[in-house]
Amino acid sequence: MTPPLGSNAAMPSWARLASSSPYDTQINAARARAIVMDQERQLGFEPIDREREKLGYDIESRVPRTDKLRFIEVKGRVTGSKAITVTRNELHTGLDNANDYILALVEFFNNGEYRVYYLYHPFQRELDSEVFSLNYGFAKLIARAMPPG
Repeated sequence: MTPPLGSNAAMPSWARLASSSPYDTQINAARARAIVMDQERQLGFEPIDREREKLGYDIESRVPRTDKLRFIEVKGRVTGSKAITVTRNELHTGLDNANDYILALVEFFNNGEYRVYYLYHPFQRELDSEVFSLNYGFAKLIARAMPPG
């Protein structure tokens, strides 16, 4: 099932920019986090942005009925992007919290719309000790993902 498209109409103007410079990459990352936090609220969860704490995920989202936590790593890319980079910390956190970890992928389209995908159990194995990060094919991750839920 294809997730619905969202629109940037509700996003602040600073968050609608798209480019490939390091500064714009940070803007797109903030934009993707804001979109996923809004998605989590729509699903009835209570998200907190933890990106600056470098915990191995960007958003901690509480399930109100159970107080269970969802750990969400967010990656936003323009459609057609080749890869996303996952750090050692993100991978280890995902493996250590496999049942509660979500890789949220936000695909930005040239017309200003976007699509959100959730990938549960995104990582399968530990990294070799010499490896600091891994690149994953963006399109292949999207193919394994599903609509948020």
